[in-house]
Amino acid sequence: MKISLFGMLADAAKQSVIEIESVNDTDSLLNKVKEMNSTFRDAKFVIAVNKKVVSGNQVLNENDEVALLPPFAGG
Repeated sequence: MKISLFGMLADAAKQSVIEIESVNDTDSLLNKVKEMNSTFRDAKFVIAVNKKVVSGNQVLNENDEVALLPPFAGG
């Protein structure tokens, strides 16, 4: 599954897209992402699935569009 990264998350990974295998839900996705890069363990971000921010554990399908989004600020 391809995961799009934005902001400081993309900077930490040194790429804007990562691939993660064997994830069926957002909880397992979070665990794998945090294992990949120590920056992600302490970073604050949300998960968007098919361009909608999700909370709690959600089942993921192979064709879902998944993104990790850092906190937004602005005015």
